[in-house]
Amino acid sequence: MRFASNVPDDWGSYYRTCGICNRRYHASEGGCDCTDDLECACGSRDWAYDNWAEELTCRQCGSGPAVETFSRTRVHVARKAHKGNNGEIRVGDRYKRTVYGGHFPNGPRWMCVAKNRVEKGPAWDN
Repeated sequence: MRFASNVPDDWGSYYRTCGICNRRYHASEGGCDCTDDLECACGSRDWAYDNWAEELTCRQCGSGPAVETFSRTRVHVARKAHKGNNGEIRVGDRYKRTVYGGHFPNGPRWMCVAKNRVEKGPAWDN
């Protein structure tokens, strides 16, 4: 294989195969990105893969990647004002409330709630 003049002769010898997803990557990429979107219980994302047990665990807290076990969504009409990260919900607005939950293997259970406005109510006319 012929490379450009600024590439060393042994460039091809720096390819590795990820032990988790079996994707081939170059050492200059810094590693495989297959665990970038996985969450652990402590939030450090310091993953280690055990080939014998074939499981991914965090080196800091010992938990596995988060597993979502349920998700429930209902639409409500607001009886009071809600202020949060997803914007403002005023009295009379229709909003969607989603509850997510799951667990971390070898770690704690988790649950979170998200609220998003679906339709503006009469309080927005003022």
